Amino acid sequence: STPAARTQFVPRYVNLLREAGINVVDTATMIHSLRGKYEVELFPQGGTHWNDIGGALAATAIAEEINRQANQTLALPFTFTYTISGVTSGVDRELADLINVFFPPTAYLTPKVKFQHSASCLDHPSSKLNVAVVGSSFTHLPAEILARDNCLSALNTYFYLNLSRHGGQPYRRLQTNLVEKDLNSLRDAKILILEENESFAGTHSYIDALRELLAKQQ
Repeated sequence: STPAARTQFVPRYVNLLREAGINVVDTATMIHSLRGKYEVELFPQGGTHWNDIGGALAATAIAEEINRQANQTLALPFTFTYTISGVTSGVDRELADLINVFFPPTAYLTPKVKFQHSASCLDHPSSKLNVAVVGSSFTHLPAEILARDNCLSALNTYFYLNLSRHGGQPYRRLQTNLVEKDLNSLRDAKILILEENESFAGTHSYIDALRELLAKQQ
């Protein structure tokens, strides 16, 4: 998004949502506010999404809000450390790979995060919670971390609502081209997270489609 959008549109949009009684975790503003705070930027030079530090910070903010609303610890907290190294794969080199050349420009540094868990997820009640995330490509990294490292193991991500469903351990695509019967479980979610990319906030059709789905009688 543009600097003007970050300083004007996003704060206004977030305030309107909160005035309407909608709980908001503004991870976009949080990530942008941390520019220059780490040895590497949270948007990798060759990528279009947050790097692993950005994903860990976003997941932490979401987990804290889940626990605040529940007034109990549903998403188990973690801490993390990181090391800086060369580019390997994943979000750190998305743009570089799009160039489709023999030697893509990957001469930059990226972080590798290691998580420390506060408790074992094995057989923890949180691992069985029906958690759903609906959103864009920015959902995948924090959703994977929430499922694996915050012990929300049963989490499912609905990519643009009906394009595909992701989850599991390891986090992966589980289903494509979802129809209404595949989405009915969203009505039973104990935790439902709707993600909007700041660059098209309030304009994408999957938000209206989700609202219509949830409003229908089973």
